[in-house]
Amino acid sequence: MNILVTNCFSRNALAVINSLGDTHTLYGAAPENTFSFLDGFLKHEKLTKILRHSSPKDAQRYGEEIIRIIRRYRIDVVVPTGTTETDILSQYKTEIESQTNAKILVETYSILKKLTDKHLLMQLAGELDISVPSTEYCQDVSTLQNLINANKISFPFIVKPTRSYASKGLYIFQNQNDFERFLQSDASKTYTAFIAQEYIEGEIYDACMLSQKGKVVYGLTQCRKMTWANTGSGIINITTKDKEPQHIASLLLNATRYSGISMFEFIRRKSDGKFFLIECNPKIWGTTDLTIQAGLDIVQDAIDLLVSNRAVKEKSYTVGLLYKWIFPECVSSMILKKPRGFKTFVSEYKKTIDNYNATACITNIRTNSFVSLILEVLNKA
Repeated sequence: MNILVTNCFSRNALAVINSLGDTHTLYGAAPENTFSFLDGFLKHEKLTKILRHSSPKDAQRYGEEIIRIIRRYRIDVVVPTGTTETDILSQYKTEIESQTNAKILVETYSILKKLTDKHLLMQLAGELDISVPSTEYCQDVSTLQNLINANKISFPFIVKPTRSYASKGLYIFQNQNDFERFLQSDASKTYTAFIAQEYIEGEIYDACMLSQKGKVVYGLTQCRKMTWANTGSGIINITTKDKEPQHIASLLLNATRYSGISMFEFIRRKSDGKFFLIECNPKIWGTTDLTIQAGLDIVQDAIDLLVSNRAVKEKSYTVGLLYKWIFPECVSSMILKKPRGFKTFVSEYKKTIDNYNATACITNIRTNSFVSLILEVLNKA
């Protein structure tokens, strides 16, 4: 198959490229930028070519350019990675598939938004009697102020946009002083359509799932042992065998009849071990490579199941497998985590070298991926 991988310099995409590159002809897609001239020198060895396009911020133009790429390079499957690209290709899925011979490995937007929109997901969880942190929807910051004044939400709490990724726009307010500082910032003036949730102390767990029309094919659970800087993005994860997160995920997948790859996030309360649903990423996520290395070739299986219409059987996976995203994630977290300083650096360093009682440990530092990691840094810069 000829496969197009979008956002091809992300760690999400790198997992896809390493998984599919030996059995398919892969093309990478990415927006034009300052470093485009380096594509021929630094592209991943498993990519036939890197295809540049305009910014996906212009959704219609982006969709039209993807159609042209599909036709020119006879693409059979488009694998979206990255939240923006996934959302757009979900919205234009029917149009693109009707105008080309390609299949888009993403659910239609009418279903996708029920899981990816945090407000809609919390509403659905309530209907299914799934435990979630106490949550309030806010149209703007003044709405949040009114909730605080009415004692409907108390410190500490978290706010995050209903649509976001990689902890973008996430703020933790420990007290009134934190909130007052936020009110004085420029960010508060344009901060709209978000949820405010109670802060629950505990570790983040994920249920990584493959499903077809709501029926679960298989799943894997993992725990985030280290997160990047001051965000919740996992950079050291370990596979676990926790049934409850998978069960909760299966309820949501069945309710939406979702087909594809998805990752559900939970907080496990430190005081009693209870799981609370936080959000869902109905797409290829940043730590997908751990799922693959643990024995679940989830991207290839999704293609077999949803594109080739081949049956995929339930599979087992390695429990206790620790994955460290050393560069650039762990290294940059040592430098950028706040408050910055020697103590924080040492704390992050100790987390990086800990083995967390794992049965085995792997990292993202591999010979065939090193140039891609350099390009990932350049593109983020």
